[in-house]
Amino acid sequence: MVWKKRSIHHRSHEIITNAVLHRDYSVADDVHIRIFDNRVEVVSPGMLPAHITPENILSERFARNAAIVRLINKFPDLRTRMSERAATLLYGDAGDEA
Repeated sequence: MVWKKRSIHHRSHEIITNAVLHRDYSVADDVHIRIFDNRVEVVSPGMLPAHITPENILSERFARNAAIVRLINKFPDLRTRMSERAATLLYGDAGDEA
């Protein structure tokens, strides 16, 4: 189904983009992507920024790396290619057939 493919690409893109863009670059570690049979976990180094808490994370906004966020938002075609590549890496051919 086409809608499922787009959904997988969108989710993959959003999760990985957020992990890279909003990570704490003062922490000497990488973003970790762990793939299991029943889930994918993305772990971004560092604590939640500023006033963001587990309770308000879905309703509040804060860009720890505002310059990087502004730069990536200027290139929507790059964002699309990143999304497609991320879905292929995470789901292989299954992302295309879903």
